[in-house]
Amino acid sequence: MVECKMSKTLHFLLCGVIVIAIGASVGAASLAYIPVDRSGDWQISLNGEWRFMLNGPEENFFQPEFDASGWSTIEVPGNWEVQGFEEPLYKEPREGVGLYRRIFEVPAAWKDRRVLIRFEGVLYGFEFWANGRHAGRFESVFNRSEFDITELVGWGKPNVPAVRVYRHFKGWQFDTHDAWALSGIYRDVSLFAVGDVHVQDLTVTTEMKPDLSSASVQCKVTVARSSAEASDFTMSRTLIEPGGRTVGRGKSTGNMRDRKKGVASVALHVDHPLLWNAETPNLYDLQLDLRVGNDVLHSITRKVGIRQVGIECDVFKLNHRPIKLRGVNHHDIHPDVGRALREEHYREDIELMKKANINAVRTSHYPPHPIFLELCDQYGMYVICEVPFGFGDKNLEDQSYGDILLMRAEATVARDKNHPSVLIWSVGNENPITPIVANTADRVTELDPTRFRLLPGAQDSKGKTPAKGENLTEFAEKTKFIFNVPESIEIAAPHYPYVVEVPDRDRKINLSDLALDRSIHRPVICTEYNHSLGSAFEGLKEHWEMIEAHDRLGGAFIGDGPYNSCPGQSDAAERGIWHIALRPVTDPENRYYEGNRANVDLAAVTDGKGNGIGVICNGSTVSLENREGQQIFSQVLRSSGKGNKTGGMMTLLPVKAADVRGEKGTMRFIPLEAGKWPGLFEEVLGSIAEPRTPYQRAKYDEAE
Repeated sequence: MVECKMSKTLHFLLCGVIVIAIGASVGAASLAYIPVDRSGDWQISLNGEWRFMLNGPEENFFQPEFDASGWSTIEVPGNWEVQGFEEPLYKEPREGVGLYRRIFEVPAAWKDRRVLIRFEGVLYGFEFWANGRHAGRFESVFNRSEFDITELVGWGKPNVPAVRVYRHFKGWQFDTHDAWALSGIYRDVSLFAVGDVHVQDLTVTTEMKPDLSSASVQCKVTVARSSAEASDFTMSRTLIEPGGRTVGRGKSTGNMRDRKKGVASVALHVDHPLLWNAETPNLYDLQLDLRVGNDVLHSITRKVGIRQVGIECDVFKLNHRPIKLRGVNHHDIHPDVGRALREEHYREDIELMKKANINAVRTSHYPPHPIFLELCDQYGMYVICEVPFGFGDKNLEDQSYGDILLMRAEATVARDKNHPSVLIWSVGNENPITPIVANTADRVTELDPTRFRLLPGAQDSKGKTPAKGENLTEFAEKTKFIFNVPESIEIAAPHYPYVVEVPDRDRKINLSDLALDRSIHRPVICTEYNHSLGSAFEGLKEHWEMIEAHDRLGGAFIGDGPYNSCPGQSDAAERGIWHIALRPVTDPENRYYEGNRANVDLAAVTDGKGNGIGVICNGSTVSLENREGQQIFSQVLRSSGKGNKTGGMMTLLPVKAADVRGEKGTMRFIPLEAGKWPGLFEEVLGSIAEPRTPYQRAKYDEAE
């Protein structure tokens, strides 16, 4: 029996953003991620047609009077390679500069407010001008940037923004991966305004009783002002449950008489909270109003998910119950739009994942578009969110790159720390563990102590064998994996462990060692374990049998989701998981179905008299309460791949619900209305994928 050395429960932050600075001076990009609603009177989208020139003369292109009538037009967001301006390259970009211009007007009603422009993502580095005046630059492809341009714009008249996008800068290698090297303003651009007094930072945390009978929702709001005028303020909060009933109200006051910031806090008590998880992604509405006197200066509505993560011994838990992350890695890439995915693309991806019984996604290898996380909140998808540094390992030995990594960590946590779907922070990808990498991981915890971290596929920078005399196991000596990850990192994240050793295959880590080795005292989540290149997808069934059998193994993520999904690029493009140009996901021979089948574990439940009353689903967070005497026919569906007809059908082994819960962990019960037993498989299995595979059809008649 493995000795228990860790028990840690974290109260999750639920909604809001960190603000590093407000009213940032011209000349520096600000990490002031002020909370603003996506719609309303104080925000304008700058998406649409811009004027564009690739590798053209740059002199004075940013001046308002510059004649750009001979330039082409380009859609923003978008990649200029996808829109035909240049041939795309793979992995590393060529030298080149893209110039952008357009015209916009700032509403006259905004005149007494602070005006900011927000870029959700630009490939690669960029400089920004407003009306011919330099506003700043930003050099992190997958992070949000904002500039305060209040002093640079005019009200009620045309304004000219200009952007110069360049590809090479210090640290540009961190933004390259085993993926297409596309360029341009590929995520949303927006303009927004806030008052002189406004919400600068919002933090919401929860504390729940062990029996989950009640929760305390605690709100902390930082209010800032730009002028020197003293201000007293009131912050009111209303919490509304999914059904529309108001379950909490609160109000607090603060002042900024001697400084430019003030803090107000209030706690809201919630009885019988509706918890957030993958099966029941309950979202509350949190409404906040900032008032000075009788005037409402800043209103915000945020979705809140009440849940709690923890590690007990070496078991990863959500809401005090063990969970298994059945995951995929996800790149922001699409054969039609490149990296400029829209909401409909993300929604399609997530719906495909849910139909394939995927409950988790790793945002490899960078934070995604914020809309993707909003949809993960809505649909109930567990997320490992990644601090972006991919290639460029040689730079990690150089201390001068440390601030670059710290900025990326700060920007990632600042924007995404309060999505209920984000359970874990991932720091980099398969990088050597150097001092600046360790410092970056530590910084993530300083910014957000409410989540756990992992270093996916990380390796020791020097390849040294651990010191003798540490009573190391043969496994630790052989792999040097676990012992080279800093002790402070809460979750081990090896890549591509094997279950059955294949001759001449370069895999050092055995999954059974990860499950059983006495030297490991933390959960193990394999952030990559199968890949759709060639034969690297084998062993899916065997992997999951091992993961389900051992509590320490918290899950695994298929290494090739939509990695290379542009037509004709590679076998992964043809056999990939989601966006398939050559083989659609609805083709039963596609590996989408193989992952589908391996991630299903259903069992039929009867009332002891042969009458079907429902099913249970393994790996769920909903319990089998009050079903101890019911019989379960296990298992309904289980298959590892094409042509495998063993272990995949109904075996009709009656057991008690308590036995299944004891062996498999917590399961979800799906009730079945009387007289609808034949429709059980239509309802549950039929929703997994269309059209149904032979494996899903095979035993409908037996069930009837």
